[in-house]
Amino acid sequence: MLRLSSQLGKVALGVAIFVIFAIAISRDNWDNYLSVSANYLKTSLSGTREVDPKTALLNCHVQPLQNYSQFFGLSNQTMYPCKHLKMFGGVKHRDFFDGDKWACMDSPLAPPPTRCLVYSFGINNEWSFDDAMAAYGCQVFSFDPSMAAGDHQRSANVTFFRMGVGSKSGKFMNGKVDRLGGIMKKLGHVGRKIDYLKMDIEGMEVETLEEVLEHQPEILASVTHLGLEIHPGVAIGNNEIARQPTNIFNRLWRIFQQLECLGFRLLRWARNDFKLNHYTWNHSLQSKCYEIVWVKPPTH
Repeated sequence: MLRLSSQLGKVALGVAIFVIFAIAISRDNWDNYLSVSANYLKTSLSGTREVDPKTALLNCHVQPLQNYSQFFGLSNQTMYPCKHLKMFGGVKHRDFFDGDKWACMDSPLAPPPTRCLVYSFGINNEWSFDDAMAAYGCQVFSFDPSMAAGDHQRSANVTFFRMGVGSKSGKFMNGKVDRLGGIMKKLGHVGRKIDYLKMDIEGMEVETLEEVLEHQPEILASVTHLGLEIHPGVAIGNNEIARQPTNIFNRLWRIFQQLECLGFRLLRWARNDFKLNHYTWNHSLQSKCYEIVWVKPPTH
């Protein structure tokens, strides 16, 4: 009997402490406490946690480029093991093929038809990628500030804006440029997943991605496919020059590492087919620009 009374007393004391704790905190704090607890329980049960993009980049151990060989060695690494690759767009010129972009059609990376969102920066009157994604069923938003055409609806699924993307907003050539976050806000796409983000913007991809990674990495964290044409130019000088922070190869190398810290995996790396872009470096054929695609697999 004494033992039972002691146990009941402990239970009563525990209940009293719980009630006092509940009264002591505000309703908002209590709701927040329950929410945090629920999220923690969900994370513990699933065994996975979606890392905050800014936290992921803060913990990202970015290493400077050691030499040009390290950069060009990316083409030899094991790519993301996609079973079903699909080419969207592309135009055959006299001696080269251009404008094509690749996507992984494995589940769950494949863009969902009728529900996919595509941003295509850099058109130059070559619509093959945009039209192919639209025919697949995506809603495509196309951008180019250098074209003479004004804003218009090209087709039911393709909307064009005489606007470009960059590290700041302002006028540019025939149109204007804005940050990626600013463009998404104007179109009402904040918080939306972008199934394919394509950039072929003649060198501005570096400063554009640097700006997004620094200020709004959550945008890239919501991208499934990132198709880039990068423009590093010709590898000039020795390895000491390659290691300089302002060197374009080094800046791209930093971006690649940050993308990996956000969960991206390299899907494709290829020289641009235009032969006038090709040159020989250290007895190997290289190019002034490359076609690369990154994918972001799910975390679980």
